[in-house]
Amino acid sequence: MGDLLATIQSHSNPGVSHKITLGKDGVIYCDCWAWKRNRKCKHLDEYYESISKVDQVTIEMDEDPMLSSDPSLENAVSDAIRDLKGN
Repeated sequence: MGDLLATIQSHSNPGVSHKITLGKDGVIYCDCWAWKRNRKCKHLDEYYESISKVDQVTIEMDEDPMLSSDPSLENAVSDAIRDLKGN
């Protein structure tokens, strides 16, 4: 699907973890049922919190990233993630 960004442990199901990935379309995905239903989840919240602590990055989006067709936004997100990963 894309690049693995993080693995987040489930708080409600011990031993279960969820994968946060950057899709080829520039969208950040979680493999949990909540994200699949609502396009947001506590695992992504935890991921965003962790990257904001690393580099004091705040990610705000006014519209659903699934509907975004702005390539500069996708490039900016990809560049920010690469910077945080040190690549």
